[in-house]
Amino acid sequence: MKVIVQHWIDRLANAGSLSSDSEEEGLRKAVLTFVATLIGIAGLIWGIAYVALGLPFSGSIPLGYAVVSFGSLFYFFRTKRYGFFRFSQLFLILLLPFLLQWSLGGFAAASAVMIWALLSPMGALMFAGTRQALMWFLAFLLLTVISGILEGKLSQHAATMPPMVIVVFYVMNLGSVSFIVFVLLQYFVRKREEALNKLNAAQAQLISAGKMAALGNLVAGITHEINTPIGTINSATDIFKRGITKIIRILESDDGPENINNNKILKETIHILQQNIQNNVAATDRIVRVLESVKNFTRLDEAKLQKADIHKGIDSTLILIEHELKDRIKLIKDYGSIPEVLCYPGELNQMFMNLLLNAVQAIQGEGTITINTSLDDRHIKIRISDTGMGIAPEKLNHLFEPGFTSKQSRIQMRTGLYTSYNIVHKHQGEIHVHSEVGKGSTFTIVLPANLEETVERT
Repeated sequence: MKVIVQHWIDRLANAGSLSSDSEEEGLRKAVLTFVATLIGIAGLIWGIAYVALGLPFSGSIPLGYAVVSFGSLFYFFRTKRYGFFRFSQLFLILLLPFLLQWSLGGFAAASAVMIWALLSPMGALMFAGTRQALMWFLAFLLLTVISGILEGKLSQHAATMPPMVIVVFYVMNLGSVSFIVFVLLQYFVRKREEALNKLNAAQAQLISAGKMAALGNLVAGITHEINTPIGTINSATDIFKRGITKIIRILESDDGPENINNNKILKETIHILQQNIQNNVAATDRIVRVLESVKNFTRLDEAKLQKADIHKGIDSTLILIEHELKDRIKLIKDYGSIPEVLCYPGELNQMFMNLLLNAVQAIQGEGTITINTSLDDRHIKIRISDTGMGIAPEKLNHLFEPGFTSKQSRIQMRTGLYTSYNIVHKHQGEIHVHSEVGKGSTFTIVLPANLEETVERT
């Protein structure tokens, strides 16, 4: 039975939709269709009730409305003329309650049935915009003033109904309209929240894109400026090394002066120079490694979908945050055998950066971060665990939403996890979180091993 009801609800919601409709347009049509249907059913109930009370003329008004309203619905389903359907429904919803009130003899005798007409400007605000809503609201005020002017004459010909029946109709009118208004306001507030979330999301993406673009430009400049001095250092180091080697050969040869061979200060100096050369080489290698990691992290020339090594991306990210680990956080890398994956390398590296920094910040004092990768069926799994303070259960449901956070007395926008969530879903993947307060958290990223096939299927 539930399946049958859901089937007919879906058919009713989509009956007036076009394939070219946006999601918002389709939703507006569906909501107006449901509202018109509900008010039409209410018109049948009210009409039958008034006829049963011996008021056939008054009962014919809501019954007539129901017939015309359902006719308008049928016409809309056949022609898809949403503009005409919207106007006809708003017009009928505005006029019917006042006609019924006048036929019953005024405000009191009609149990304030004119309150139903308030749904007309409300509906216009929801489905037609503020300008049209103002016109419908002015029409509502005009009809209300006219009703007030006619109240004296209308009350003289008021329909005779038991007081309890009038009270029941008061409850029905106020309760029904309040329910519909609440549903419409709930819809309006939800759409507003969705719009704000989308705005926050767009802002977060712009901030993230701006940071990545700035970092990319920075890397390009640093690489260009440092490559030359690095070449000079390497060249000088090589010459220095060969020169020291020659000096050593001379000193160790039989032809070398005896007093020089036994000179301890000279030997210590040479030893220091040898150590300095090693330090120079290590520093140069470090600079090269950092530059290569930064370049690999941003992947300036790889913004398109392509094969990449996940482990290489993680390692490059780890080098960039090595200073964050210092001596307090132990890093465990448990890499499995996984193939190169089709992805957007720069965005995945950005996600790794966000999750790893999140893990570092969660650890107060000493702790451990464990990175595990594995191949499961046709999916690659990446787990980033920390032994930090964990996440409270009530916060888990809102973990990937954009928002704001307070750090070091400054209010900052929280976009890292939200951006990571979008990056994973852009790769047709999933991200899951398991966390226990006081024990730590584990973020599990599941990516398709072959994104190209996944995209083709979808």
